[in-house]
Amino acid sequence: MKLRGRVAVVTGAAGGLGRALALELAHAGMDLALADIAEGALEHVATELRATGRRVLSVPTDVSDPRALERLLARTLTDLGSCHLMCNNAGVFHAAPMLEASEAEWSRVIGVNLWGVVHGCKTFGAHFAAQGEGHLLNTASAAGLFPVPGMSAYSTSKYAVVGFSQQLRWELAPDGVGVTVLCPGVIKTQMARAAGVGLAHVDIDAMIRYAPSPERLARQAVRAVTRNRPMVLYGPEAHAFRLLRLLPAWLVDPFGRYMAREGLKTVRLPRPPV
Repeated sequence: MKLRGRVAVVTGAAGGLGRALALELAHAGMDLALADIAEGALEHVATELRATGRRVLSVPTDVSDPRALERLLARTLTDLGSCHLMCNNAGVFHAAPMLEASEAEWSRVIGVNLWGVVHGCKTFGAHFAAQGEGHLLNTASAAGLFPVPGMSAYSTSKYAVVGFSQQLRWELAPDGVGVTVLCPGVIKTQMARAAGVGLAHVDIDAMIRYAPSPERLARQAVRAVTRNRPMVLYGPEAHAFRLLRLLPAWLVDPFGRYMAREGLKTVRLPRPPV
């Protein structure tokens, strides 16, 4: 897929991987429509990108609302004239065992991480299929390759995005539409610090100290789009989890029990001293 002179949309663009993707696409010669629910941070990134000389549109968007994605496409076509790449990157994180995660948290995580991707693919995929060309780039996670105890809602949503992206790739191929799914492990972003994540008691600096950067992942993602690759694995967790998927159940089960014991120690709040 040729990128220079074309238009890309990036959701979750106000920081982290979304910002890195937008910068990489701008350097590849694309104009951009940036979307995020955090309006102030989104406009800051838009200003930063306009300094590269590219046309940049900033559209506050709640990806859990399908009508918001329809408005995002309409604004992109009206203001920038076309669209050839949609990066469904918006995501939220929540750490809690299944029995301790509230229904509200489940709804929030599934609404953004899964329904946001479905809405984006449905709206932009239909446009790409009609024009006979385009690409969908969906951000999942290494947690979508292998179950991660203690991240029940998050891992469930990312598992769904991986499977959805793979089957969608096969469905849309006859229409000239490519689909790539990103499966990063822990990367150096501020996602785990967000309100409601459930890790306020954890040393996040220590957790991400040696994690790879989102900028390098963005470069790999853009290269995958140009080559229409089905999946990008990034970070040691992603490669390890891919190998674990190949093991028989009798080997995986005890390892999963060990992961649960260790993982739940991290996500559960420490008990107050007696």
